[in-house]
Amino acid sequence: MSSSRGAAVVGAGPNGLAAAVTLARAGIPVTVYEAAETVGGGTRTAELVQPGVLHDVCSAIHPMALATDFFRQFELTRRVEFVVPEASYANPLEGSRAAMAYRNLDRTAQEIGRDGAAYARFYRPLLRRLEGVIDFSLGGNMLRWPSDLPAAIATALRTAEQGTPLWNLRFREEFAPALISGVAAHSIGRMPNLATAAVGTVLGALGHASGWPVPVGGSRAITDALAADLLAHGGRIETSRDIEYIDELGDALVLFDTSARGLERIAGSRLPKRYRRALSKFRYGNAATKVDFVLDGPIPWTDPRVNAAPTVHLGGSRAEGPLPSRSSYAAGTPDAPMCCSRSRPSLTPSVILRESTRSGATRTCLPDRR
Repeated sequence: MSSSRGAAVVGAGPNGLAAAVTLARAGIPVTVYEAAETVGGGTRTAELVQPGVLHDVCSAIHPMALATDFFRQFELTRRVEFVVPEASYANPLEGSRAAMAYRNLDRTAQEIGRDGAAYARFYRPLLRRLEGVIDFSLGGNMLRWPSDLPAAIATALRTAEQGTPLWNLRFREEFAPALISGVAAHSIGRMPNLATAAVGTVLGALGHASGWPVPVGGSRAITDALAADLLAHGGRIETSRDIEYIDELGDALVLFDTSARGLERIAGSRLPKRYRRALSKFRYGNAATKVDFVLDGPIPWTDPRVNAAPTVHLGGSRAEGPLPSRSSYAAGTPDAPMCCSRSRPSLTPSVILRESTRSGATRTCLPDRR
């Protein structure tokens, strides 16, 4: 593309900003248009409950921030300070003990107990070839031959195991399966399922490698770093600018960081009819309900180790999970929705975020004392 033609990015979420940064660094004039008053999309941070206390509006923990090739080249860790706790996540269970996932796989396996060796065998091959696992999972072209075939095979085998009714064959107790299911639940899909299992496999491996980092200052620190780099390379950002028709952007090359229906609304006149119809009928996946709290102290978990984890999965054991089968997934909002508690390390009171796993759910997940 001729650099004089320029480019436009509609939507200033992290993907849109990353695309704009890439174009600007290549010397292509680029302008980002964002309908909201601030950039960031799902990486916004704001004072939602109490002045002076920052809450992440959507994303809070960023396992991929230290793993993706783009952010490594962008040198994100030089631009943004991260806290990487020793405990990546925890899963309270009935009784006095919780399942804890530490960055140290050996420590995790030791504390799991009877299934510790089996749990370590599940993740160790992935950790040994983590670069290949990430490339296979996030490389952007699943049809090409993997650059690291053993890593691809290890990932595929574990996805197939955890994504089918065979998912419990490896384990005898509930701690290890609960950890794996808790991570997989971040995909907000039914279980067992191959897509859900793939998410859990990769995120779990990152939890035992680079960890689940928390950006100091909230998720918007990542957004601010991207926006600053874009401006430094000659790019432009226009907020409170809702693009209604693609013709507003002239002959610029246009990239969209919008929803499927947003793309259809804005660019429908230039799209093939069949593709436009597909966009208009796009079925969105399940959503999350988020509730923010400002606490006056730590949650009194029965197992005090849980307070060391910034992410706590409140789905109970695998058998107690809200989405164990296709039938229950299709039935609607479960009686016991999956909740995820997130607290951001800070000198201010903890911020707790809860997520249910059904679209349209308005259920409030309040802190329990397990």
